[in-house]
Formats: sequence, C-alpha cells, structure tokens
Amino acid sequence: MLLTDINNLPEFVFTGKKFLRRKEITEAIRGHIAVSGFLAMQNSQYGLITNLSRQFNVSRTFIYDAINSLKSVLSIIFNKAPSKINSVDEKKVLSYILSLRLEGKCSIESISNLMKRFGLANNSTGFISQYLKHVGSLLPGTLINKEENIRLMVFASDEIFSKNTPILVTVDPVSSAILKMELSDTRTAKDWVEHWNCIENNGHIAVYLVSDEGSGLTSGHSQGLSDVSWQPDTFHTIAHRLGLWVDRFERRIIGVRVKLNSVKSVKRRTDHVFSRYLTPAENRSYRANRFERFFLKVNSSV
Repeated sequence: MLLTDINNLPEFVFTGKKFLRRKEITEAIRGHIAVSGFLAMQNSQYGLITNLSRQFNVSRTFIYDAINSLKSVLSIIFNKAPSKINSVDEKKVLSYILSLRLEGKCSIESISNLMKRFGLANNSTGFISQYLKHVGSLLPGTLINKEENIRLMVFASDEIFSKNTPILVTVDPVSSAILKMELSDTRTAKDWVEHWNCIENNGHIAVYLVSDEGSGLTSGHSQGLSDVSWQPDTFHTIAHRLGLWVDRFERRIIGVRVKLNSVKSVKRRTDHVFSRYLTPAENRSYRANRFERFFLKVNSSV
C-alpha cells in the first residue's frame, strides 16, 4: 500500500490516533507481561524485558507502562500505614546524605555509590541532588541574630566561584560562622556594600574587616565601611608581594642575560676580525694566551 494513495490510508491516520489496540493481546496477556516484567525488575533478571518484547512483538515502552500500571494498582491494594521503623530508616538515610556531603566532602555520585554499597534506599543521584537542593532552600542565606543585643563582629570577606559565577562570602574568623553567602552575577563595590548592609540589618555590626586587595572589596570598603578598620589578609598579602618580587627578579635576570649574550656576541665578532690581521704565529700565541687565561679562571673559581 502506498501512503500517497489517500483512498487506501487506514482510518487512524485521519483520526489522529498514535497507537492501535491489538485485539490479539488480551487482558490476560497484558497481565502476564506486566507481572513477568515486574518480577524481572525485582529479581534483577536482565534480558527478560527484551525477551518479552520479542515474544509478544511489543515495544519495551509498552512493557514498562504495563509494569508502572501494575505498581500503581499494587500500591492501592497492599497499601499500609508507614511504621515507625520505616520513618526512622528514612531519617537515617537523609542524615547519611547530609553527613557524606558536608563532613565527608563527597560528590553526589560518590554518595550514591556508597549508599548502594550499604543497601540504603533512595540512593539515586537524582533523589540525592533534589534533597540537597531542598535542604539548601530551607536555610537562610544570612545569619540572623535572634537576640535583642547587637553583636560586634569581625568580617572576613572573599569571593569563591562556581562555574565562573562569583559567590560572595563573609564569615566570622573567631567562630567560623558564615554570616552571609550569596550567589551574585558580579562582584563590584556595590554588590559588597549591599552584602554587608544585609548582614548589619540582621544584627551583626562590623568592627573590623579582613579581605584581599581586590578592587571590588577595597572600593566597597571605602564606600560602605569607611569607618571600619581594614586589614589585608596575610595569605594574599604575602602571595602578592612575593609575586611582585619574583616578577621583578625574573625581568632583571632576563635583562642581564640579554646583555651578557650581546657582549659575548660582540667579543666573538671582534676576535674573529682581529685574528684575520695576525700572522699564523701571532694567531697561535693569541689563542694560547686566551686558553691559558680561561684555564686559570676556571681553576681559581673551583
């Protein structure tokens, strides 16, 4: 049958149906496919889904849809109220996720692998990622002072980066408490002024500021915290100073090498021209004297 022949096209082409219900696949056969596929997934029998697809000439999508329908029915028929043990186990799983992420510094994939190894539920990377995002959304980005009195704090501020996106962070170096952490598009002086103002509006007043010598931080200090003493942090100060010294030394060494090479080049050309005007005996004597001076210089240096 040619599809260009409109008179011979089947009815479902005009009605817009995507699938036709095959009459030879009865409800009993559908139930058999669903139960067999469900048991195969529960018992990790690899290849059985493919065998069912070939045996009944159906797609794998059809089999998975039948399995999902069976699961929804089973959850209704055999539904039970969650026991205290299950709720305790669920809390333990969630605490494992947080512990591995925050204390173990594990990646999401590593957390998933460890949970699978110990037979813990909810071990998929998708669930772990969504749970961590949910926990993060519950936490405020700024530490709130719930006491009536105002706290005088030392602000230690810096930027960290997540895929080239700056994250502005201010911590208390005494207690290591994170006063504020926020994702920002830029790290200009205006961003830092708004960042510090938000911290002070929540009951933490800066009496001292420690940061690197970045243009955004230093400009933000002069604009927003000009009455607060500022100190560059030791790590960046030493690293920057040493970097400047190393750069200066390298430039001087390169300059000396260039001058030395030019002097040697001129001397070689001078010796070559001078030797052309000497007699063979004078030339031999001249070269012997040069070798003797070189030999004495080497021995004196040793």
